[in-house]
Amino acid sequence: MQLDLPFDETVSPGESPVLWTPRDIWVRLNQRILEHLKEDRRFERKGCKKVDLVDLATYHSTFSNTPDGGLIVYGVENDGEIVGCSSLSQDQLNKIEACHLNLCPMSRPEFKKIQVVVNGKIDFCCAIFIPYVGKLVETNKGEAWIRYGESRHRMSEE
Repeated sequence: MQLDLPFDETVSPGESPVLWTPRDIWVRLNQRILEHLKEDRRFERKGCKKVDLVDLATYHSTFSNTPDGGLIVYGVENDGEIVGCSSLSQDQLNKIEACHLNLCPMSRPEFKKIQVVVNGKIDFCCAIFIPYVGKLVETNKGEAWIRYGESRHRMSEE
């Protein structure tokens, strides 16, 4: 028996989207899921008005240090509105994908684009899956971060 979810995803009996790992979300990710997914320990939304690579590096550390990792999606505002990434230049998109190389080199992100429709036009969101690494991952500034709930927290020396 299959259960129908509000975003047209089917799951087996006893399975719930709240139990999906970040990898589970990553594999199933589409516009309908983005429309219903709230920020939590597994998922962070990012708009496209300003791309802050130093901020992004802290999320690379955060999800690399958080069991099960996490997912960042550019093109979704904090309130959940899907705005897409067509406003970003190819240079900005390349910098997002290369950010970890210099700013958080122990991070091991995976990238993909998710097709979305915004105001009747085809657009895309940039999704980044950052797996848990299993050892402390710091930014190039020597800071380590972790995720609790919907917030990242700087780790202390302990």
